[in-house]
Amino acid sequence: MITASRYSVSLWDLDREECVMSWNDASAQSKQVETGDDASCFGIYYDVWSEQEEQDTGFTSPSYVLFSLDEQHHFTPVFEVEEGLYSFRSREVFWQNGDRIVFRPRYEFGELKTMALEILDGRSLSEAEKRGYFTDQNN
Repeated sequence: MITASRYSVSLWDLDREECVMSWNDASAQSKQVETGDDASCFGIYYDVWSEQEEQDTGFTSPSYVLFSLDEQHHFTPVFEVEEGLYSFRSREVFWQNGDRIVFRPRYEFGELKTMALEILDGRSLSEAEKRGYFTDQNN
């Protein structure tokens, strides 16, 4: 079970009746947790407080963070976007950029690897390309 309090999100193992993992951010005030049809990820809408020290004031801006959830009950932030959302139905991230709305698909690692192998078309990356892409060809 996933719970959200004012500044944290926790994953609970109900069989063991214990908190397995928590995410805390003192500047983020959780508003809503959402899940899709599968249990592999969940998202949190929250407001972030930003101070303006020179004016001794501040403001909040809406943000969204998507977490992936693995079989060992660990969650990891996948992405965070200000003034944006994630659609579980279309698997797209969208956010406002000035007067435009920007959409980008979310890919799983396996999908990205398949696309990369198709682009490489059987060739291997050079040593310079491996360094440039921060990759290890053994993975």
